[in-house]
Amino acid sequence: MSCWIRLGIEPTKDQNTIRGAYRARLPEHHPETDPEGFQALREAYESALRHAREEPQTPREEPAAAPGILDEFRALLEDSTRRYDPPAWQAFVRQLDQLPLETLEDVSWSLLQGVRSCGMISRECVRILAKRLAWSQQLLRLDFEAAREIEGFLDHLEQPDPFPTGLMGQWSAIAQQETLWYLNSLEYLFHQRPLFEYASFANLHTCLPLPADDALIQRLMVQFAIAEVPSPSLYERCAGQQAADPENIDLLFLLAQHATILERIPEALSSWAMLHWQFHHPQAPRRLIELCHGQQPQFVPLLIQAFDRQQDVDAWPQGLEEQGQLFGSFAQSPETLSRWYIARRTEPDGLAAAFVNWRLDDECETNLLALLLDDHPQPALQRLYRYAWGLSRGNERLLREISEAPVSTDLYEELVLREFRRQAAQRLRWLAEAPVPLALGGYLASEERYPDFPRPLGKEFGPLACRNWLRHMRAFDQRALYRVFEQFAPRQMYPRPFALDHQARLAKRGLELPPEDDMAPAWTWHAQGLFILALLEKPERWLGLISPSMLRNLDYPAGHPFAATRDLLGQWLASGTPVEALLSQLDHANPVQALLADELCTLDSVMAGEHLPRPALLIKTFANDREAFAGDRYSMTLFLGALFLDPELSDEDRGYLLEQMKSVADDDPWCEKFRQYLPKRKIQRPARKVLERQGIDSDAFYLALDALEKMAAVDSAWPASRALATLQMSKDDPANGNGLRLALTAVLALAERLMALKTPVAAVAPWQFWRIDRRLGRRSYGLMMGLCAGLLASIAWMPSELHVLAALFFIGAGLGTWVRRLRDREQPLWLWIAMVIFPVLIPLYMLALLVLPSDVLPNRFGRPGDGQAAPTGGLQALLRQLKPKRRARPASVLEPGDGW
Repeated sequence: MSCWIRLGIEPTKDQNTIRGAYRARLPEHHPETDPEGFQALREAYESALRHAREEPQTPREEPAAAPGILDEFRALLEDSTRRYDPPAWQAFVRQLDQLPLETLEDVSWSLLQGVRSCGMISRECVRILAKRLAWSQQLLRLDFEAAREIEGFLDHLEQPDPFPTGLMGQWSAIAQQETLWYLNSLEYLFHQRPLFEYASFANLHTCLPLPADDALIQRLMVQFAIAEVPSPSLYERCAGQQAADPENIDLLFLLAQHATILERIPEALSSWAMLHWQFHHPQAPRRLIELCHGQQPQFVPLLIQAFDRQQDVDAWPQGLEEQGQLFGSFAQSPETLSRWYIARRTEPDGLAAAFVNWRLDDECETNLLALLLDDHPQPALQRLYRYAWGLSRGNERLLREISEAPVSTDLYEELVLREFRRQAAQRLRWLAEAPVPLALGGYLASEERYPDFPRPLGKEFGPLACRNWLRHMRAFDQRALYRVFEQFAPRQMYPRPFALDHQARLAKRGLELPPEDDMAPAWTWHAQGLFILALLEKPERWLGLISPSMLRNLDYPAGHPFAATRDLLGQWLASGTPVEALLSQLDHANPVQALLADELCTLDSVMAGEHLPRPALLIKTFANDREAFAGDRYSMTLFLGALFLDPELSDEDRGYLLEQMKSVADDDPWCEKFRQYLPKRKIQRPARKVLERQGIDSDAFYLALDALEKMAAVDSAWPASRALATLQMSKDDPANGNGLRLALTAVLALAERLMALKTPVAAVAPWQFWRIDRRLGRRSYGLMMGLCAGLLASIAWMPSELHVLAALFFIGAGLGTWVRRLRDREQPLWLWIAMVIFPVLIPLYMLALLVLPSDVLPNRFGRPGDGQAAPTGGLQALLRQLKPKRRARPASVLEPGDGW
């Protein structure tokens, strides 16, 4: 019988029917892609043909009931009122019980073939028939492929129908099939396919009846919520159920999901907030952050900080070096860190952007502090960000204020404040009860001259716990700061305590952070200290961030040690003068201003500035920060040599530089020779192997020496644009050492200084071709050459007595214009020689100059022509824009073994 199942026909003697069934099934089993299926089909075909060719046996008397049973089954399938009705199928099964066993066996396979080919059917109804006929117990009688197909069909029957199909008894056949197909498809997509496929299918516009089955509707309510398919009717049903059972977390979750999908923001916010507050649902923080991003993006970082949950601890271990000592201090979970990165990709602005950047990079704290100290259009939002900053950096008084913050009527604010209260209480408990804060605080406050340092604080997790304690801002006295730096290296901690080293430097000068005023708000003391500490931490950046409103907000009382600095900065800000002017106004008797002067004069800050520094400022900086060269005497000598060549330098300063070069030389032959020949404006070069042994880029070093040689020989000339751009690239390359980069900074600063002093300022008109001491831009050159060409063409119409005069004028104007254009490009000497030797090249090159670009830098023949404006960032900004495709090479390079 298996061959008939394989062919999909009932047993027959008609060979044409068998061949037709074989041909119909053959495309489904290609011999190359499905050889096993093809072989099974072929065997079924041959077996069926053998049965057809056999002589018919004497027909036995079949019970009269068999044909009637099959007709009854077909009638059952065709009757829409009974097709999906399990009681009707049970009645049919009772009719099967009346058949003889021999007839029942033959009818069984016909019934199986019928239910497999009848189309959409109720699985529950077919299970009734399959159980009675025991199809699963007869699989061994079939070949492997047929048994596998039927077993799969029987397994499919074990899946429940999406609803009791008997509910469709009075529907039309088309409505029955479409509804059952649609709901079966939804079930399959939900359980077997990605959710976006389910959502795409469910969102298709359709009009179908649904049976009155509560279980089905409830299941659709869950599936639509999970797949995020909008449905107002399901939302209303869910809202009614949740109102009747408000303690049911599942209904509250479904309500929150449906409200979010339908963009009913108030309902979604309140539902997710309840899920978070009452049940700590794991999806609530993410959903609240997403909703906040669409409604209040400035609150997103606050919510990320608020939803960071750290482990609470009942008691800390006794070992100061154990990891458990960190529990309760400030930390960030991996989930919170990932949220920070996601938040930064959304490109927030204002306070939100500054806070996110600080959470990801502790070096960005200065930008955040500026926004926290300045005026803000939303004071309530600024207060929340101050609280968020204070959770990891504030002192106990500020943390106590956060923990006691009043309840807010705004849902977003209350979401933030409720979690901030919990986190602040957690920090306060750690600071007051944990062994590490108690041990470290006791050590720093000890009255003994040489107290014993708790050694476990320096082992394993002890330094991390100490770092978290030191990050909370507090007023240390000089003794405590000395002990901190004796036992720890705060600048090497990450994240490091903000400006703790500047507190120590102020304390050495006799100035400590003033104690808090209990009558003033907790933030006032933080603002007063943070302003000065940020100024000392990153002076140039902070000076660019302060504003008059920020200075007005700093409520320093009379006699406060920081008040004078605040007033000076206000005057400087109002004057609009550069930082150099502020540097000259600083009072070195004031500890804060003295430290500020030191910070502003560091070579690192000068090198990192947007503008090249003046040589005079570099001299002053060198006196305060020789350590920036890290012992690189060759770069230091080059640096001092570039400063020496400043044309406006006084003899006293030049003598000082020569003395410094002598102390740097330390019997080094090249350094000493360089110092001796420098006053004669002769530049000596070291051997390449010596530079390479010191780890110095010899090409950049030699190129800088070439630049010095040119500027020393002719003080009104400086290197070409490509050479200067190459030096700028080497200066900006972090792969080079600080010493070489500082030396290149001095060389470039000298070039900019010479440009400012020696570049002619007076403008010369393009038609003044006899002024060959001035440059001419490409556009003006083109106009002049056009005029000359017009003059040449008009000679034929002039009187003969003017031909010679016109020709001489044409030659003079053309050559003068050409020379002025060469001045613009400042062509090398070899090009002039080539023009003299091969005059035929002059017309060709005159045409080429119409295409070749002008030099964008000033030269000794004037500023760039064609109305090019000077860059706002000075020479350094212009050189950074050039970026030559091919770097300049030194003009002369000594081979190893040559030179000094």
